Formats: sequence, C-alpha cells, structure tokens
Amino acid sequence: MNNNQGVESHATESHSAENHSVESCDAYRLIEALMQSGKYTETQLDAALATAGLSAAKWSVLRHLMAAEGQLPLGQLASRLSCVKSNATQLVDRLAADHLVRRVPDPADRRSILAELTAEGRLAHAAGQTIVQEFERQLLEDYSPAERVLLQRLLARLGGFDAVRG
Repeated sequence: MNNNQGVESHATESHSAENHSVESCDAYRLIEALMQSGKYTETQLDAALATAGLSAAKWSVLRHLMAAEGQLPLGQLASRLSCVKSNATQLVDRLAADHLVRRVPDPADRRSILAELTAEGRLAHAAGQTIVQEFERQLLEDYSPAERVLLQRLLARLGGFDAVRG
C-alpha cells in the first residue's frame, strides 16, 4: 500500500466517523427507546383516560366506531385496531358491560355481529377525545410544529401505516 492509499483510507474513516451519528445508530438502542416510549405513553394515556372510566384500548374502539358512523363488524374493528378478532371481541364485551357499546346482528350478513355505539358510548367518546387532545398537547408541547409532523411521518413509516394508506 502506498502512502496516498493510507491517507485516503484514513480520510474515509474520519469522514465516516464524523457522519456516524447522522448515518447510523445502535439498532437495539433505537428499538429499546421506541418500546420504552411506547409503553410510557400508553401508561400515561391510560392514567389520563381512567378519569373518564376508559383505557387507551377502550377509547380506541370508541374512536374507530365513531369514525365508522357508529358501528362496525367485529372483524373490521379488529383489523382497524391491528389485533386478532378475539381481542376485539373481548374489548367489545368490556365496553358492552359498561353500556358504551352493544352487539347487534348485521342486517347484511346474518352470521356477522356489529359493534354499535350507544348514547353513553358517544358521550364517553367525547370525554375521551377532550382528554386525548389535552394529553397530546402536553406530550408534544416541547416540539416545534415541524418536529411534530416529522415525528408522525417517521413513526407512521416505521409502523407500516404509509403502506396501508397507499
């Protein structure tokens, strides 16, 4: 190896080291940070929603039902919640016990059951919406609007939501 190759190699390594923090990161630390921040956020959101008798999971069901004009087949609800149908069924059962949702036959398919919001469920959704909006404001108050948009885009891309939205 001649002297110029050694200098070029060192320059490349030096340039690489300077950009290391920008171009790469410890994958495990990133995964761990994402998991911890997700758990922390869900725990804090659960605590905030508990004041309205809800959890993040229950509020998510109410939110999806509201977005679907009040009712959805259990299979579609499970898909929107990104869970298996049995988990969605358990959530609907808990919400039904709280009189926030009821199960009704699907008039278009006798084999299918719809989860339908009750009047109490609509009120619980509104209360939960207020809590979630305040929670989001507090969670993101230290971020600029541009950082919020970037964070949302990166997390959506990481979670595969961009592929779903097309």
